Amino acid sequence: MFVSSVSSVSGCTRGSMAKINRHPSIAFKTYNPSRARAIEAELSRNGISSSFRGNDFVADCVKKTTEVFEKLFGKSALPEKIVYEPLSPPTQANYLNSLNRVTINSNLDAGCYYDLDNLKKQMKSETSIIMPSWASSAHPAHIFVHEYSHSAHWHHLKDRNGYSDASKVWNGLNGVRVPTAIGRLITRFKISNYAVEGKDMCEFMAERMAKDICNGLTNDSWTPYTSIDVGYSDIFNRKWNYRYSSPQSYIDYFTQQVWNGDIEEAENAGKMAAAYLAELDAQTVPVTVTKINTKLAEIEETAPSPISTIAEKISNKLNSFFTGFTKKMDDKNKLTLKY
Repeated sequence: MFVSSVSSVSGCTRGSMAKINRHPSIAFKTYNPSRARAIEAELSRNGISSSFRGNDFVADCVKKTTEVFEKLFGKSALPEKIVYEPLSPPTQANYLNSLNRVTINSNLDAGCYYDLDNLKKQMKSETSIIMPSWASSAHPAHIFVHEYSHSAHWHHLKDRNGYSDASKVWNGLNGVRVPTAIGRLITRFKISNYAVEGKDMCEFMAERMAKDICNGLTNDSWTPYTSIDVGYSDIFNRKWNYRYSSPQSYIDYFTQQVWNGDIEEAENAGKMAAAYLAELDAQTVPVTVTKINTKLAEIEETAPSPISTIAEKISNKLNSFFTGFTKKMDDKNKLTLKY
């Protein structure tokens, strides 16, 4: 699901949407029902049923996104149904794995779903407010790519586990938060433009994929510059050691576990990331203690006292704080799989 943090679209009111919906030719600069029907027929020949209510812009967006995902993941990763229907605000779109269906919210058509320029403005307006806590890119294809990413993830879980077990894993991923330490790595090192702390694992996966894929697309035609290389073959299949050298490696390992639906190992990735962060935090302690010792040494010259003991206690407290804080936060968000 892709949800905006604002309850209405810039430039839209309920009244204006109602008026425009009564006059479709006003709603879409490229409104062309025959073109929309032609795309519906083309998608149908590829095994995807669709209904775009005459909006050829949305139809074309879906067509291009379908082509991108077929190249990246194959036909088996695609949704079976795409509809352009009303959803409750502020949801822009959603994916239902049980129906293998993507729904684009037609209630937002007056705000963004009639030409590329307006969709760009819509994404820019929202991400300027909510970044980096939600959308991972400001690319106009983001809404569509995000939902297709859910579909690719679901089909991988289904192929790996079978439908019944995949449903349990999917519900589990939707019910647990990203470990605090993973969120801290992303925000602290600005590896990505999204912060996942507090978000569930399915949304993490869709947002990561949307960012990676949109980075390889042109803004106007949504076609790859040359080829989209998101490195997933390496990330998804790599054999990992339990000692990594960079923040990105911890996030990539976590990504692999989420992709495979291994929530227990995703939790372990969070614990390893917490230990890694504790080590980095501890490296700042000597600098702090040096400054404290320098100041205490000045005091000691005029007022002899057990300064070394005081400095040692301060150092110990600092180390305990940095290590304990991360552990406390990670324990608070401990992941559990509930069937």
